[in-house]
Amino acid sequence: MPVVPGTSTFATTGTNFSLNFTNSSLAPLSKYQSKLAIFRGLNYQDALLNNTSGHQSPTTVLTGAKCNYNAPNSVTGTSTSGTSIDQYLYSRMAVPNSPQPLIVGVQPYLDNQYGSINYIKGVQLQPNGDPASVFKTYFGNLGTGVRSPASQQQLTRRQSVMSFAQSGLTGLMNQLATSEQQKLQQHMSALVGLENQLSSSTSSSASCTPPASASIAADTGSANGTNNWSQTPQDLTNFMTLITQSFACDITRFATMTLYSNNVQAPAAVNIMAKESALTGFNYPDSSGGFHAYTHGTSGVASNSADIDMAQYQNYWATQVAALMDMLAAVSDPLSPGQTLLDNTVILFMKEHGIVCPSPNPHNYADVPIVLAGGCGGMFKLGQLIEATPRLGSVLNQNGSLTMYKGIAHNALLTQIVNAFETNQHALNTSFVPNILAQYGDYAGSSIAGL
Repeated sequence: MPVVPGTSTFATTGTNFSLNFTNSSLAPLSKYQSKLAIFRGLNYQDALLNNTSGHQSPTTVLTGAKCNYNAPNSVTGTSTSGTSIDQYLYSRMAVPNSPQPLIVGVQPYLDNQYGSINYIKGVQLQPNGDPASVFKTYFGNLGTGVRSPASQQQLTRRQSVMSFAQSGLTGLMNQLATSEQQKLQQHMSALVGLENQLSSSTSSSASCTPPASASIAADTGSANGTNNWSQTPQDLTNFMTLITQSFACDITRFATMTLYSNNVQAPAAVNIMAKESALTGFNYPDSSGGFHAYTHGTSGVASNSADIDMAQYQNYWATQVAALMDMLAAVSDPLSPGQTLLDNTVILFMKEHGIVCPSPNPHNYADVPIVLAGGCGGMFKLGQLIEATPRLGSVLNQNGSLTMYKGIAHNALLTQIVNAFETNQHALNTSFVPNILAQYGDYAGSSIAGL
């Protein structure tokens, strides 16, 4: 059985590092090195303790929760009572009547085995794989930002009513007892929020440029389960555009995008991808066995062919993260025009498997490659490597003494992200009472010093 982590602590390994080396999976992010925190030694604790196969990690990735593996009524074969951090933060900080967090996946209908990483108290939320459908849901009722004379006149009347109501209530304030004043103040705050919604619902901000519906191509494969990997580049671009503009228009403030690699379809998918000019990172023979075979063939040795191939897969995923960061960096933050969306966005880039080490089970959950990216609103110290120490340990199993990755639970990072949002929300709105957590999910993690 695997090592039980818990004795490790974190140490900053330094800011003087390079992502540009042979077979680097993070090379595409090198231009954003100052906006990255790269972690070594974080584990999916629940999966590690249960010594599971590695295919069921979606349940714990964003929840940090205990899981019931091989659950009978679950798409993934895993159930949990946990809530993913996007849904938790939305419940804490959502603007009234704002849409739910955006959840998308590139051809998710190919991966019923893995399902979604998003949960609300154990209820799994499936990603939308059709960019056109996402556009309709999030942008279908959003105006172009140009009001007609009639709509502008209507808006002016409504805002006048709101202003009159607020002025009358202000005059009443001094005539009330303290307890009644507090109730009235809450009512006035609600009126201010409603007035703000009037403006935001009828026009977009200066930064908001809703994509034209015709530019967002549909991918309806989810309706019949067809496999059309040639649509992958287009789907990725469209989803990134929708995420960026939903932030710019302040429609929603949380989004998840999952890249799937189907277990059965992987060889065909790789071969198709290799022919796509937009996917130049792939160069695999037909007999390669694809992504799933590489996860069984990796050894943690840099010269191993399967590790090199896996690095190419991850390099492609990092390329997509870099493209999203490019889009966010090109758009002004509507709530802070002097900054970009990237300056104030937290990006959590994760994968389902950890670093593979010698073990009877090559799908390991230990030492998961995790990158925190974006400007993060200045809440985190970026541009550094952070490592759990000790990162390695030894364990006895049926094959004798093996070196295993040790580290600590990734709950530590989930907790710090949640607390950063809580703290920042309070800074923006002093009436918001932050709920600072000692841990998020079911496992404690050491505080990440230096982050």
